[in-house]
Amino acid sequence: MRLKTNHIVIRDFERKDAENLYRIVREKNVFRFMPHWAENGDSPQSYFEYIDWHQTQKNSIDIYENKRYVIALPATDKMFGMVGMGLEDTLNEVEVAYFMSEKYQRKGYTKEAVNA
Repeated sequence: MRLKTNHIVIRDFERKDAENLYRIVREKNVFRFMPHWAENGDSPQSYFEYIDWHQTQKNSIDIYENKRYVIALPATDKMFGMVGMGLEDTLNEVEVAYFMSEKYQRKGYTKEAVNA
């Protein structure tokens, strides 16, 4: 998938995103809400399995599988956030999930991604 909005690109995860994913989940304002993302990945390469799994699900229409996508700037295609949705099993609710690198927070990118 690849969506282009006014200011961002929302696209499938690729292995080239592992370095940024590793860095972002360790930022203070992301880590405090999602410590397990950082604790379960001790190197950028440890996220390859996660990224590869999402690659296998690109064409899935199974509503019970969580979908996660990269948020990037059109000019660089460099990941600076994540957005997605899926079913929260423990609550039986649909969850909208996102995180944004601290440098890109409070600029309207998350709202734009969720709306897209």
